[in-house]
Amino acid sequence: MISWKTVSVISAVMVAVLFLYGIRELNNSRPSRGYQNNAVKIEQILTTDTIVIADLEIPVYVAEDSVSRERGLGGMKTLPDNWGMLFVFDTPDIYGFWMKGMEFAIDIVWFDENKTVVHIASDVAPETYPRSYNPDEKSLFVLEVNAGFAKTHKIKIGNQFVFKK
Repeated sequence: MISWKTVSVISAVMVAVLFLYGIRELNNSRPSRGYQNNAVKIEQILTTDTIVIADLEIPVYVAEDSVSRERGLGGMKTLPDNWGMLFVFDTPDIYGFWMKGMEFAIDIVWFDENKTVVHIASDVAPETYPRSYNPDEKSLFVLEVNAGFAKTHKIKIGNQFVFKK
Protein backbone atom coordinates (compact mmCIF):
# COMPACT_ATOMS: atom_id res chain seq x y z
CA MET A 1 0.00 0.00 0.00
CA ILE A 2 1.27 3.49 -0.95
CA SER A 3 1.47 6.08 1.82
CA TRP A 4 0.00 9.58 1.61
CA LYS A 5 3.50 10.95 1.80
CA THR A 6 4.54 9.04 -1.33
CA VAL A 7 1.39 10.16 -3.19
CA SER A 8 2.12 13.77 -2.19
CA VAL A 9 5.71 13.59 -3.44
CA ILE A 10 4.66 11.98 -6.75
CA SER A 11 1.92 14.60 -7.19
CA ALA A 12 4.33 17.45 -6.49
CA VAL A 13 6.82 16.08 -9.02
CA MET A 14 4.08 15.71 -11.66
CA VAL A 15 2.89 19.29 -11.07
CA ALA A 16 6.46 20.59 -11.35
CA VAL A 17 7.04 18.67 -14.60
CA LEU A 18 3.78 19.95 -16.09
CA PHE A 19 4.59 23.50 -14.97
CA LEU A 20 8.07 23.42 -16.51
CA TYR A 21 6.71 21.89 -19.72
CA GLY A 22 4.09 24.68 -19.89
CA ILE A 23 6.74 27.38 -19.37
CA ARG A 24 8.88 25.84 -22.13
CA GLU A 25 5.94 25.75 -24.54
CA LEU A 26 4.97 29.34 -23.66
CA ASN A 27 8.52 30.56 -24.31
CA ASN A 28 8.66 28.66 -27.62
CA SER A 29 5.44 30.33 -28.78
CA ARG A 30 6.65 33.90 -28.11
CA PRO A 31 8.74 35.88 -30.56
CA SER A 32 12.22 36.33 -29.19
CA ARG A 33 13.10 39.73 -27.82
CA GLY A 34 15.08 41.79 -30.30
CA TYR A 35 14.26 39.42 -33.19
CA GLN A 36 17.27 37.24 -32.41
CA ASN A 37 15.31 34.19 -33.58
CA ASN A 38 15.35 34.46 -37.37
CA ALA A 39 12.38 32.07 -37.59
CA VAL A 40 10.16 34.94 -36.41
CA LYS A 41 10.03 37.74 -38.94
CA ILE A 42 9.10 41.30 -38.05
CA GLU A 43 6.16 41.10 -40.49
CA GLN A 44 4.65 38.41 -38.26
CA ILE A 45 4.84 40.60 -35.18
CA LEU A 46 3.96 44.16 -36.24
CA THR A 47 1.25 45.67 -38.35
CA THR A 48 2.24 47.58 -41.45
CA ASP A 49 0.92 50.75 -43.02
CA THR A 50 2.05 53.27 -45.60
CA ILE A 51 2.78 56.94 -45.01
CA VAL A 52 3.31 59.65 -47.61
CA ILE A 53 5.84 62.43 -47.04
CA ALA A 54 7.40 64.75 -49.64
CA ASP A 55 5.38 62.93 -52.34
CA LEU A 56 7.06 59.66 -51.38
CA GLU A 57 5.17 56.56 -50.23
CA ILE A 58 6.97 54.78 -47.42
CA PRO A 59 5.78 51.37 -46.21
CA VAL A 60 6.28 51.21 -42.44
CA TYR A 61 6.24 48.69 -39.65
CA VAL A 62 4.11 50.27 -36.92
CA ALA A 63 5.33 50.14 -33.31
CA GLU A 64 2.33 51.33 -31.32
CA ASP A 65 2.66 49.54 -27.99
CA SER A 66 5.37 49.74 -25.34
CA VAL A 67 6.85 46.32 -26.16
CA SER A 68 7.25 46.98 -29.90
CA ARG A 69 8.48 50.54 -29.27
CA GLU A 70 11.13 49.26 -26.86
CA ARG A 71 12.22 46.52 -29.28
CA GLY A 72 12.21 48.80 -32.32
CA LEU A 73 14.62 47.71 -35.03
CA GLY A 74 17.09 46.29 -32.50
CA GLY A 75 18.48 42.93 -33.55
CA MET A 76 17.40 43.23 -37.18
CA LYS A 77 20.15 42.72 -39.75
CA THR A 78 18.70 45.23 -42.23
CA LEU A 79 15.65 47.29 -43.04
CA PRO A 80 14.24 46.77 -46.54
CA ASP A 81 15.07 49.60 -48.97
CA ASN A 82 12.62 52.51 -48.75
CA TRP A 83 10.90 51.00 -45.70
CA GLY A 84 10.74 52.46 -42.22
CA MET A 85 9.50 51.84 -38.71
CA LEU A 86 6.94 54.32 -37.40
CA PHE A 87 6.73 54.68 -33.64
CA VAL A 88 3.33 55.91 -32.48
CA PHE A 89 3.07 57.28 -28.95
CA ASP A 90 0.02 57.97 -26.79
CA THR A 91 0.87 61.55 -25.90
CA PRO A 92 3.30 64.17 -27.24
CA ASP A 93 6.57 64.27 -25.31
CA ILE A 94 10.35 64.40 -25.74
CA TYR A 95 11.15 60.83 -26.85
CA GLY A 96 14.82 59.88 -26.91
CA PHE A 97 16.16 57.08 -29.10
CA TRP A 98 19.35 55.07 -28.85
CA MET A 99 21.04 52.39 -30.93
CA LYS A 100 20.82 49.47 -28.49
CA GLY A 101 20.96 46.20 -30.43
CA MET A 102 21.19 47.96 -33.80
CA GLU A 103 23.31 46.50 -36.59
CA PHE A 104 22.99 49.25 -39.19
CA ALA A 105 22.91 53.06 -39.32
CA ILE A 106 19.62 54.95 -39.55
CA ASP A 107 18.04 58.37 -39.84
CA ILE A 108 15.57 59.24 -37.07
CA VAL A 109 12.77 61.68 -37.88
CA TRP A 110 10.50 63.13 -35.17
CA PHE A 111 6.98 64.43 -35.95
CA ASP A 112 4.63 66.44 -33.75
CA GLU A 113 0.91 65.75 -33.22
CA ASN A 114 0.18 67.43 -36.58
CA LYS A 115 2.51 64.93 -38.30
CA THR A 116 5.00 67.73 -39.04
CA VAL A 117 8.77 67.05 -38.94
CA VAL A 118 10.27 68.80 -35.91
CA HIS A 119 13.72 67.17 -35.76
CA ILE A 120 16.00 64.88 -37.78
CA ALA A 121 19.05 62.91 -36.62
CA SER A 122 20.95 61.72 -39.70
CA ASP A 123 23.32 58.80 -40.17
CA VAL A 124 23.07 57.55 -36.59
CA ALA A 125 25.52 54.64 -36.27
CA PRO A 126 25.19 51.59 -33.99
CA GLU A 127 28.52 52.51 -32.37
CA THR A 128 26.93 55.60 -30.82
CA TYR A 129 25.14 53.43 -28.20
CA PRO A 130 24.50 54.31 -25.35
CA ARG A 131 24.14 57.93 -26.51
CA SER A 132 20.51 59.04 -26.68
CA TYR A 133 19.18 61.20 -29.53
CA ASN A 134 16.48 63.67 -28.50
CA PRO A 135 14.44 66.28 -30.32
CA ASP A 136 14.14 69.85 -29.07
CA GLU A 137 10.34 69.73 -29.36
CA LYS A 138 7.67 67.28 -28.28
CA SER A 139 6.74 64.58 -30.76
CA LEU A 140 3.97 62.03 -31.18
CA PHE A 141 5.47 60.01 -34.05
CA VAL A 142 9.03 58.94 -34.82
CA LEU A 143 10.20 57.41 -38.09
CA GLU A 144 13.35 55.31 -38.40
CA VAL A 145 14.69 54.74 -41.93
CA ASN A 146 17.98 53.61 -43.43
CA ALA A 147 20.84 56.10 -43.08
CA GLY A 148 20.86 58.74 -45.79
CA PHE A 149 17.16 58.29 -46.59
CA ALA A 150 16.09 61.73 -45.31
CA LYS A 151 18.77 63.54 -47.32
CA THR A 152 18.23 61.46 -50.48
CA HIS A 153 14.47 62.08 -50.42
CA LYS A 154 14.74 65.70 -49.26
CA ILE A 155 12.81 65.17 -46.03
CA LYS A 156 13.25 68.29 -43.92
CA ILE A 157 11.85 70.10 -40.90
CA GLY A 158 8.35 71.36 -41.69
CA ASN A 159 7.42 68.46 -44.02
CA GLN A 160 4.21 66.64 -43.06
CA PHE A 161 3.20 63.04 -43.52
CA VAL A 162 -0.23 61.49 -44.03
CA PHE A 163 -1.35 57.92 -43.81
CA LYS A 164 -2.08 56.53 -47.27
CA LYS A 165 -5.74 55.73 -47.68
